[in-house]
Amino acid sequence: MKVVRVFFLLSLFLLGLGAGLWLFFPWNQAAQALFDETARHLERQGVEMTALEVSGRGGLRPLFLARGLSLSHPFLKVNAALVEGRLDPLSSILSRSLAVDLAVGPGDLILLQGHRASWNAGRLLLKARPRSVDVFDVDLSGPLSVKGAFSFDPTSSALTRASLDIGAPAELDPVLTGLRALLPIKKEGEGRWKVTRP
Repeated sequence: MKVVRVFFLLSLFLLGLGAGLWLFFPWNQAAQALFDETARHLERQGVEMTALEVSGRGGLRPLFLARGLSLSHPFLKVNAALVEGRLDPLSSILSRSLAVDLAVGPGDLILLQGHRASWNAGRLLLKARPRSVDVFDVDLSGPLSVKGAFSFDPTSSALTRASLDIGAPAELDPVLTGLRALLPIKKEGEGRWKVTRP
């Protein structure tokens, strides 16, 4: 009986210690470290990532925020007023990945020759592993809209699987047509495009 009582008290102590460490973890520093590491990885792929402000908040599902986020590549630039990433610990454990729910505020995409398209808001679920990144439930709304899912290799950035429905202004038609050399994209109708890779 004493053994059971000692085990119970020890379990409570460890649980309390773990909860305390989780709640008082320096989430701001963790958010900045994660952002910096992601920026370094993207830089190796030829993409520059910057933000006006990066912060983090603790809780059962920690929240990471990036305000004034910008991704720049020689062929395009992406700007978002706010990106919120909420860590999902349970899903991360069950899927053996880093599972994050992402919410994206208003933003725009600037392509070659100054072609531009904007969106109002968006959400997606990201599950990252060392050899693959899976993106589910993509729902970007506005003049530029994207719905579906895709996966890519984080080392090469190669698209490995995709099923995406894209809505875009007519002025982007020449640019999207040109992407056929790089992506399995085809036009489905006026302002509607489809990216498919089994």
